[in-house]
Amino acid sequence: MKKNIVLLLVFLFIGLFFNIPKYNELNNIVIIDKIKIECSNDIDILLREVNPVKTDNGITYNYTYYKNNIKNINMFKSSFANKYHKSFYYNKVKILESNCNDIDRITSSINIKPNKIKKS
Repeated sequence: MKKNIVLLLVFLFIGLFFNIPKYNELNNIVIIDKIKIECSNDIDILLREVNPVKTDNGITYNYTYYKNNIKNINMFKSSFANKYHKSFYYNKVKILESNCNDIDRITSSINIKPNKIKKS
């Protein structure tokens, strides 16, 4: 019995020491596949979330859009997380569409690597 208690305490200590990652509900994760950025006085951003849906004919995709207006590009990630209270996942971004001059600075500050960059 003492052995079981000691093992339980050891595993508990290891779990607390190595910081167990935060649990995210799948309903709270937003997978972004397209970002559209319009630069003028402020920066208007439109994100497209992809929602795969299994049907009898295979998989179809539904899209949900998230819009925000920010003052500078450094506020990008925090502004969406605060406004919508969800975890946005940017690693699957395929398309970046923008009329801004410095697209390299935008991709590095957001930390994305889109497959296609469109200049609008």
